Amino acid sequence: MYYFLNDNMQFSKSGIEHAEINRLNLFKQHGVAAKIVTRMFAMNLHDVLDDAHIDDADLINMFDYFCGSQHVERRPFKLSDFDVPADAIKTRKENHIQVMQRGKLLMIIYLRNDQDEISNVQYFDINGKTIKMVWWDTRGFKCLEQLFDWDGKIAQEAYFGPDGLIHVEKLHYLNHVGKERLTWRVVNYRGTSWTFSGMNNLTRFFYDELNRNDEKNVYICDRTVECAWALFNMETPTKKVLHLHNNHVGDASDMLHSTLNNNYAHALNNWNLWDGVISATPSQTKDVQARFGTDVPAFTIPVGM
Repeated sequence: MYYFLNDNMQFSKSGIEHAEINRLNLFKQHGVAAKIVTRMFAMNLHDVLDDAHIDDADLINMFDYFCGSQHVERRPFKLSDFDVPADAIKTRKENHIQVMQRGKLLMIIYLRNDQDEISNVQYFDINGKTIKMVWWDTRGFKCLEQLFDWDGKIAQEAYFGPDGLIHVEKLHYLNHVGKERLTWRVVNYRGTSWTFSGMNNLTRFFYDELNRNDEKNVYICDRTVECAWALFNMETPTKKVLHLHNNHVGDASDMLHSTLNNNYAHALNNWNLWDGVISATPSQTKDVQARFGTDVPAFTIPVGM
């Protein structure tokens, strides 16, 4: 299996996303197994895939993977599906509905695109402070619940699957100097729970889990800033390929000594960790080899693939 590593997939795409899609289609035409892999949470991801004509089976998102939500039949969650107290007073204003109970704001229901499809519901305490926000995936199931502290900051996030269970948790903590630290937990997975300090460690675990398919996998890293650390720190063996989508140096007039493009500095400073590097042009391939050597095989693939 070939995995094309990216941070996310949105309606607005850069050349990198277009290149991944073109590469995916090319691999499919030739019967080579490949998937785009993303790691960021998005409630509308599968709308994005539909818009880009990408099959659900051709992209693996980290949250879909752990929450069991890669393949879900669409059933939009409508206003008529949501229960409010019988004595509550509802006031609709464009795409949201205020719900009052005994003179206090109980919740605000937000709708998608002026339709009766619910996007999220914001809950308030008796003092008017936000205490909870619940979000629905565009396919119709509750996918995220956020709890807020007294200062109005998110304290905990729970990511749900279509089975109604929590599968991923994000905990917000302050360390001894008051700086926020994030802890991730994967629960109800393989019969146990897993805890990770930060997104990169969670991503590393995700990549390792994808690698447990008894195949000789190749990971092509298209977004090195976001994905390279997790790839470098995998605990299972695999082939790792760096894809340079644009110039790798800041000054093209001095390819041997110029500072590196920030997008590729970390990746290139760990040159020996790659099993291959892909450049866009023959001249870039030569420049890369002249600066970093030929121990790592270099390939030329035109821009857009």
